[in-house]
Amino acid sequence: MPTIDLTLYGKVDCHLCDRLVSLLAPHVENAASRDVEFRITKRDIHDNPQWLNWYRYRIPVLTHAGKAILEGRPSEDEVAQVVAALVDQAV
Repeated sequence: MPTIDLTLYGKVDCHLCDRLVSLLAPHVENAASRDVEFRITKRDIHDNPQWLNWYRYRIPVLTHAGKAILEGRPSEDEVAQVVAALVDQAV
């Protein structure tokens, strides 16, 4: 089963970060039906000065393979499209 590694840059008590996680959840669950697993690692931008510099005004920022794929307030459709594209690449 292919695994897609994502990193979510945010901070503690970030309602936009929580929103993005909620938007991702059903799509990540549906990916399992295509035998694709997602692994999402959360990073607090305050733990690293470079992350804070890069992402301070953009969080939440979701990255894959070192590139930002979603940030800020993406729509539900944007989240669905990004996840679908990742799943399609993985299978």
